[in-house]
Amino acid sequence: MLAICLFIILTRSFYFANSYYIQYDEAWNYNYFLAHNPVYTIFAYNNYPLHNLVSSFFLTFLPANTVVLRLPSILIGIFSCLFVFAIIQKYGTILYYPYVQCVCLHAYQLQYYI
Repeated sequence: MLAICLFIILTRSFYFANSYYIQYDEAWNYNYFLAHNPVYTIFAYNNYPLHNLVSSFFLTFLPANTVVLRLPSILIGIFSCLFVFAIIQKYGTILYYPYVQCVCLHAYQLQYYI
């Protein structure tokens, strides 16, 4: 069941990441931080230094497009769902498993991509 949920989450994440245009904040971060040296991301005033460092890592071997710029958010979202599932599995009861899966699947109502 977890594999099916993660597949649905990944499919929806990549669909939303690919179908929506780049946002102003994403374009600003790319132009002023990701296009320069990654060290500039650390020492300049930056709202998202960790996200930009991970994005710059992916941009070293992948082309610059909206999916690659949103890839760190997608990966962190997947790891967050796995983390919540593991916590509930360890400390919860069997009755809570479907609830957690529904929360993870319907979190996209609030956000286009994780």
